[in-house]
Amino acid sequence: MTVDPFDGALLETHLANLAEAGFKGRSKQIRGMSEVAGRQWEEPIDLLFVDGDHAHEGVKRDIDAWVKHILVGGHVVFHDCACATNRLPHEMHFYVTRAVSEWFFTTKGKWRILTTVNTTMVFERIK
Repeated sequence: MTVDPFDGALLETHLANLAEAGFKGRSKQIRGMSEVAGRQWEEPIDLLFVDGDHAHEGVKRDIDAWVKHILVGGHVVFHDCACATNRLPHEMHFYVTRAVSEWFFTTKGKWRILTTVNTTMVFERIK
C-alpha cells in the first residue's frame, strides 16, 4: 500500500514504476495525507515503511496514526533518519530521528531495533 497526495501525474508515474518492477496490482494506492489515512485504517500491518512528512511533529503524527496497526513480529522502517549509517545526513533527517527516538524510548519494551541501513532504521514489534 502507498499513501501519498499523488500531486499532478505522480500517481500514474508510481503505477508505471510498480508495473515495470513486476508489482502491478500488488499494492493499493490511497490518495491523501498519511495521518488521515492511518486514523481511518482498520487492518493489521506486517510491514510499514514510513517516508512522509519530515518535520518533527509530522513524523509524530504518522507514528501515532500507523504504528498501532503493526502486528507482533511485524516491522516498521523509518526513512530519512540521521543514524550512524547515514552517509550524507540532511538537517531534516535529525527531525525524523528525534521523533523516532522519542517514540521508541516511550514504548516500554514493545519494540526492538533490528538494524540501520544508510538512512533507514528498522524496528520489530515484540509485544
